[in-house]
Amino acid sequence: LQEPKRNRKIRLTEKETAILKFLYRAGGRAVSRQILLTKVWGYNSHVTTHTLETHIYRLRQKIEPNPAEARILLTEAGGYRLAIGEAEADEAAFPPLRRASAAMTATRS
Repeated sequence: LQEPKRNRKIRLTEKETAILKFLYRAGGRAVSRQILLTKVWGYNSHVTTHTLETHIYRLRQKIEPNPAEARILLTEAGGYRLAIGEAEADEAAFPPLRRASAAMTATRS
């Protein structure tokens, strides 16, 4: 990703990219923690781990203007969702995030 305000590249790991891709495909709906662990990591439903929370924390550090007040990658209803396309998130999000999410969908289907 390229952040225009600070003119810097944001490097995402493979798992961070997979999380964003999965959330983007959810179309603004919350995705449960368990579904993300199953689909992104291949974990079964009985695994106890903080891997997802750690990745979400790191993603917020990279993509949120103020990670302490998430407006793009939201915790909601026992899971997470991308707020891209919502007015409040559009004000906070840098434009390449939406383009990168769309590109991930097109190239990694």
